[in-house]
Amino acid sequence: MTDRSSHPADEAGARPGRAGGNQRLAVPTELLRAIGAWTAALALYLLILVMGRKGPLPASWGTHPASAALMLGALGVLWGGLFAAVNRWSDRPQVRSRSFVFLLGVKLAVMLLARALTARASSLANVALGAQQAGTWSSSSVEFLGSGRVVPLLLYVGVVTLVLGFARQVSIMVGPRVLRNVMLGYYRRPRAEERVFLFLDLNGSTRHAERLGHERYCRLIQDCFRDLTEAAVRHDAEIYQYVGDEAVLTWWPEAAARDGNCVRVLADFDRTLDERAAHYLSEYGEVPRFKAGVNAGVVMAAEIGVVKRDIVYLSEVLHIAARIQSQCNPLGRRLLISRAVRELLPATPDLAIEAIGEVELRGRGGRVEIFAVGPAPLRA
Repeated sequence: MTDRSSHPADEAGARPGRAGGNQRLAVPTELLRAIGAWTAALALYLLILVMGRKGPLPASWGTHPASAALMLGALGVLWGGLFAAVNRWSDRPQVRSRSFVFLLGVKLAVMLLARALTARASSLANVALGAQQAGTWSSSSVEFLGSGRVVPLLLYVGVVTLVLGFARQVSIMVGPRVLRNVMLGYYRRPRAEERVFLFLDLNGSTRHAERLGHERYCRLIQDCFRDLTEAAVRHDAEIYQYVGDEAVLTWWPEAAARDGNCVRVLADFDRTLDERAAHYLSEYGEVPRFKAGVNAGVVMAAEIGVVKRDIVYLSEVLHIAARIQSQCNPLGRRLLISRAVRELLPATPDLAIEAIGEVELRGRGGRVEIFAVGPAPLRA
């Protein structure tokens, strides 16, 4: 495996697509980004307002220059926090299956209501403080949110809500890492990277498909991979791709090794499925289980496509991970890892790792040493 210090992105101070990197952002990160986005949007609106103003600025802004900055900061925190809360609500299992248009409409309605309530609260506060308090945040905010600019500000809030909502949805659909690195053009030239890959496959998929039929089986896969997102986020994984009833997760080596993320994610996914057991039993007759194979090594990462762009990894590392996963059924184990992954993992007493030995993988010459993680046998 390559030396981490030789990675080109490390020389620049950070690896591409590193922060977050997941299909749903961690709550603190998303909250901070929402606050930053709304603060910047309100600052832009204020700048446009000032540049387009023919007369002098409001007296309160000239008397207390800091009042405008305080107003922007307070509104950014308030509206950004509310926007992040609505995003969090839209990620709930009962809601996230609704249409994109519906979710955007809810966000738009909430933000327009927030604007109206903020303006009303500012007006009441200004009346309560009295004219002698001109120059306070309340006075500035009334000038900023005043009745003379109701329609332009409503339109602006609506546009910002739609843009931010659309950008977040696109980021979720293609992955923050893919979206960010395609925009930056980081992978226009192939780059060598050290990665860890986990291939996750539904156990008994043929039996499930025959029993449920095509439509219900498809819904089962949808539900499973929605629930997988929760575990992936908690364990710092990027969801690289979905292939039928199989999902591929990936990590940087240090993130994979931290607390055993690359092997604990399966047990975490199991817990999520168990917590939603009532749903799976009522809809599909049983709680699904998955098996997984994990491998690590150097891959080539490159941007491909023109109309539809994606970042792909090319290496024997992925083929070996898939072949290791295919050994779960013959060996009766749910999670198998390679020697390279074993060497990454910390020596943790509660992480039961059993040496299986060298096995010959289908479609590949030579033998590969593999290990089983966890005492739970594979359940048919």
